Amino acid sequence: MKIKMSNEEAQGMLKYFEHPHFTNVRNYITIVEVDPKWIEEILPPPLQPAAPVVSIALSEGDQFHGLVMGVNARYGDIVGDWGLAYVMDTDLGVIAGHLTWLRT
Repeated sequence: MKIKMSNEEAQGMLKYFEHPHFTNVRNYITIVEVDPKWIEEILPPPLQPAAPVVSIALSEGDQFHGLVMGVNARYGDIVGDWGLAYVMDTDLGVIAGHLTWLRT
């Protein structure tokens, strides 16, 4: 299924989500040390493990509940998190995240 929007609809959506305001958001973030061999097994090439660490963030707010999980990875000189899971119970968190990415 492919959703098509007119330019006006897309601009309206960008305007609507220009500054999303999530209210009453509570976060729980934890870092877990895991077996380095497991990280090597799950990372796709050319990514390399940066540290045997998995980060888990649980969020709860008025507009959404979500889970984000990532593993420390390296690509050349760049170190960041490789996403393992991104689960939201509504589209709002996903849409706002994508629109933020599109504007950068």
